[in-house]
Amino acid sequence: MNHLIKHQILYSKIVGVAAEMYEFMRHTATSPAITEQESFSTGLLTNKLRLAAQSQGEPSHLFGLRDSVRSLFDYFSYDIQEGDVLVVADPYSGGTDPQTITLAIPLFYDGEIILIPSVRAPLIDLAGEYPGDLHPEATDIWQQSIRVTPIKLYRAGILQKDIFRFLTKNSRTPKSIQADIKAMIAVCRRAGTSIENILNRYDRNTLEQAIDAMLYYSRNRMEVHISGLSQDLYQYSINRNTTEFGHLKIEVVI
Repeated sequence: MNHLIKHQILYSKIVGVAAEMYEFMRHTATSPAITEQESFSTGLLTNKLRLAAQSQGEPSHLFGLRDSVRSLFDYFSYDIQEGDVLVVADPYSGGTDPQTITLAIPLFYDGEIILIPSVRAPLIDLAGEYPGDLHPEATDIWQQSIRVTPIKLYRAGILQKDIFRFLTKNSRTPKSIQADIKAMIAVCRRAGTSIENILNRYDRNTLEQAIDAMLYYSRNRMEVHISGLSQDLYQYSINRNTTEFGHLKIEVVI
């Protein structure tokens, strides 16, 4: 079989795991931002922290999931072990707004990290000035939420109850927060099981080669597409009225 075809077939299984994570999250979470607006993302990163596959409901998650997981691994570096559940919700740690939490569970295979199932989703309320996950008149992040810098919710498979309690108690909707975090953990763990099933059929090297080949193939196709775009100037402007700042005009030029 042609190597490219073989790699595509195997890579499609990885993409399928990310898509399965997305559907399970959408059907098990409680927050309307997840179940109705689908303002979340699921994905798999390699042990080199490259985004292998991702499913997202809106464009703001195109980079946030990858960058937040990279921030987690940069923070913990050599202090990651099997059973850890890593969490961050911080604009200065790869995120966008502080109420959108990123949760990652490194998957170990033969004692080494092989892939990292991850979920990024907005919590319905987390210690903001106003109820909900968005502050329409915020001038700094402290009005929106507390900053959850990189933490371990589970350490070597053991729940850190004080951290979990801290997160849930700093919300007007603690039961919803608890349910959504548990859903994120369950989604990542199920993804780990699916990946292990793939590894039972294909060896690790074959899986890694398939991911690398498809990322390289995708990059080449994107470069060809971009090189074919015209050199014209693209611009767009939008007008908005705000209570805090009055009339705003935003212009974007590429």
